[in-house]
Amino acid sequence: MPDGQTPETTATRPPSHIETTNITRGIESAWGSDPEYQRLIPTETDIASSVIDDMLAGRMTEEEAIRAVAARSAEGRVASGLDTTTGINNRNRLEERLRNIIGVARRGGAKLTIAFADLDRFKLINDTLTHDGGDAVLNAWGGVILASFRRDADFAGRYGGEEVVFVFPNTDELWTTEFMEGLREEMPTTAGEAVMGMGYELSSPATMSIGIAELSLDPEDKRPDEIVMRELIKTADSRMYLAKENGRNQTVNSRSEQQVKQQIELKKTNG
Repeated sequence: MPDGQTPETTATRPPSHIETTNITRGIESAWGSDPEYQRLIPTETDIASSVIDDMLAGRMTEEEAIRAVAARSAEGRVASGLDTTTGINNRNRLEERLRNIIGVARRGGAKLTIAFADLDRFKLINDTLTHDGGDAVLNAWGGVILASFRRDADFAGRYGGEEVVFVFPNTDELWTTEFMEGLREEMPTTAGEAVMGMGYELSSPATMSIGIAELSLDPEDKRPDEIVMRELIKTADSRMYLAKENGRNQTVNSRSEQQVKQQIELKKTNG
């Protein structure tokens, strides 16, 4: 669990008599690692216990028990606003939280920066590993993201497909760039190891392209928070696409944007 975060409840394992390797792995996979998800652990424990009772009574196989825990866990995640594949916020919850934070930041004059990250060549991963393997990569990526946070206020949400938006309240562009660069550099190793643990192997490193945008605090800007949020995401998204166009596996912010554009034009000129 990230430093400085204290969940309201503590995760507990099922009774020791059902601690077989497969069941334990299945339940842990269903639980996920999102700190905000920890508050659902008591419910998850009840789900696991009832399913395992059915298994021990011969009403379902061990494999069926694992699938049942995962399915019921997924329902709980959806209800709580979490994405079932990555374990981070889903898009609706991401936008709701971001919109509220933007409103607070604008009224209080506080800094706010977001990062828009996209896995590189994810279609190739899907084509090579099938959709199950692609989901395993996304699941591993979600774990990498959640493990990277060190502050309670920071969070991320799946925006669509293999796109994730990171939100860093009270943070400027420089700090966010350094954080995301560290995550980008660690991503191939950590994601690769996590995917191997799920029984898959990547033919090429899992990298990501990143765009960063800092909230503009203009006291004359009277637009609704929703519009400001859309513009902030669009700015980060467009910089992410610049990173893609410039060769992928890199981060683009307001300071490097013009230089990256020049590099792209130079490549087009030189053929």
